[in-house]
Amino acid sequence: MPKIPGGYYLKARKIQESKIAHVPPHIREIWDWLLKEANHKDKKYCGFIVKRGQLFRTYKEIRDGLHWMVGYRKKTYSEDQAKKAMKFLRDNLMITTAKALGGVLITIINYNTYQNPKNYEGTNESTNESTNAAPMPHQYTPANNKNDKNDKNKDKKKYIKKKLFNPPTIEDVILYCEEKGFDAVLANRAFEHYNIADWHDAHGKKVKNWKQKINTNWLKPENKRKPNKNGADAFAV
Repeated sequence: MPKIPGGYYLKARKIQESKIAHVPPHIREIWDWLLKEANHKDKKYCGFIVKRGQLFRTYKEIRDGLHWMVGYRKKTYSEDQAKKAMKFLRDNLMITTAKALGGVLITIINYNTYQNPKNYEGTNESTNESTNAAPMPHQYTPANNKNDKNDKNKDKKKYIKKKLFNPPTIEDVILYCEEKGFDAVLANRAFEHYNIADWHDAHGKKVKNWKQKINTNWLKPENKRKPNKNGADAFAV
């Protein structure tokens, strides 16, 4: 059977149990479009790295990407609809956004979890074989020859040496910040600050310990959650 060009992306059936299953159609369509357009591997764009699970777009490009025709007339969602849809996705921790010159860097939260076929039940043998044949980035694949221990150890040492720093996911940063008593909003800001710079600090040096860097520069007492007038927690920034 000939292969289908253009690749694929996955959508979990459990999405029917989430809030987005019952929001206005334009929000669901924008969410689906973002999933489709997100990078499946890291790419360079305008001098910086747009990582797997990210995309760099303007709101106009999102609207144009979802246009439809009524006769000869081109119709698009309004700018207000696009902005409200993006706000819903941010508020429900489905995406994070960071403004940059020329557009917005959009990160799909949990992209690696939901776009990995191995994480789904009922995967057939042919799917397992195809996913095993194409390892994820930074995934070490041992040699098939069990007797060739020397080559295997050499490859593993090269892999470990190459993987001196493994950047955290947005989920890693959110979990770390919440454990320290800080809001997920701050975690998103900290993540995008370093992620857009490919995890280099203000001096251009590669970040080696992301927890230490975030703890020193972001997790400050004045940024702790503070109760507002009605007693609910508020984020003080």
